[in-house]
Amino acid sequence: MSAPLEPLLERCADGGLRLRAPEVGWFIGCLEQGQLVTPGSALGHLSSLGRPRPLIAPEGAEGHVTSVQPERQQQPVGYGELLYELQPSQAEAPAEASPQAADGGDGLLVFRSPMAGRAWRRARPDAPPLAEVGTLLSPGQPVMLVEVMKTFTRIVYDPGERLPARARVVRVLIEDGAELEEGASLLEIEAS
Repeated sequence: MSAPLEPLLERCADGGLRLRAPEVGWFIGCLEQGQLVTPGSALGHLSSLGRPRPLIAPEGAEGHVTSVQPERQQQPVGYGELLYELQPSQAEAPAEASPQAADGGDGLLVFRSPMAGRAWRRARPDAPPLAEVGTLLSPGQPVMLVEVMKTFTRIVYDPGERLPARARVVRVLIEDGAELEEGASLLEIEAS
């Protein structure tokens, strides 16, 4: 898959944010009103010259989507055209800012999905699962695929600030073909 794109970030006088198209193309897969966006969140895809590229939220883009989802899931956009309007949430706790980690109880941590879509645990139907109980995880290791409109995005282990650099899978919390919301629990893990 091609390198991700970051939308243009515009700060509004009322404290809100606007995310605008970084280039001309077809915008695919919109977030719904009320969904939380944090830096690095998946925002959909922008297809230009037949090449889809994932859109990820830039640094400083944090808040809930306030713009209404367009009627079509795929729409043409021009450079600088509005993709999302965000309103920062003052009541948000710092722990919610990172959708990929949370305490799962019993001292275990939970690895969460950075995007919504359909979960697939295998790269191909005849392949072994990317992550199963006992799998040792290190940064950049694929753990699952998420399908959005027939486009597959590889979800990789990214320890960030809240997860250990190396971890062991204790429990798989999602089945093949299950629908995911952004922030859904995928794996329970422990430091390795």
